[in-house]
Amino acid sequence: DLKIKFLCARMTTPGETLDKDAFYQRLQIVKDLLYPIPKAYHLTSEFLIPFDPLMQELAIRERSNRLHILSTVIFVRHNPRLQVEVSGYIDYNERLKTEDWQPYFEGKRKLWPKITDLTYYHWKIGKMQVNVSSNYEPVIDSKHGLLLKNIHDRKYINVDPKAITPGVDTTRIRIYSDAYKHVILYDHENGISKRKKFIGRSEKEANKKQTRRFLKEAYSTLFLQTNFN
Repeated sequence: DLKIKFLCARMTTPGETLDKDAFYQRLQIVKDLLYPIPKAYHLTSEFLIPFDPLMQELAIRERSNRLHILSTVIFVRHNPRLQVEVSGYIDYNERLKTEDWQPYFEGKRKLWPKITDLTYYHWKIGKMQVNVSSNYEPVIDSKHGLLLKNIHDRKYINVDPKAITPGVDTTRIRIYSDAYKHVILYDHENGISKRKKFIGRSEKEANKKQTRRFLKEAYSTLFLQTNFN
């Protein structure tokens, strides 16, 4: 009990006292951080062979977007039979999480901008909608016009086609497809993934040692409780 109280005190902030339940709850949080359970993900495009050039490119990027290595933004402009032009910027990662993409990859459905996407514009009626996604925030800049701010690393994507570069850690590629009038992909390498990649070895080792030291003390306490209670 004395050791439990000591460990509880080490896990508190000034003016805060932990009881046993709160201690074990925080212990579990530390264990989850040190030994995270990998979340399974399903690749919709796996074992499929898309024929449309856009779907081929998106299939290549599906895994990277699901793992948050990339955050791809899709600009699509449609001009269907009724001559009603619709365009918009789509957060690919967000649409992957909220939609079944099998019909898209199989060519049974076309990718249309929605009013819930980053931007949506209906040219005939002049309807425009701007939304914040889980990855991007549209920003109107007086100099550069529309910018897409990455929420995670706070870097901007410049969607101006005349811009020399689309932004830091971002590449731009135009896709030519008979199914779509105009398509551009903006691939942004997530800053969070890069920071994790470039954390100094000494810093990582120090964090691991500190966490393992705490866990060792906690496990020792649990062992003593199990054997002497």
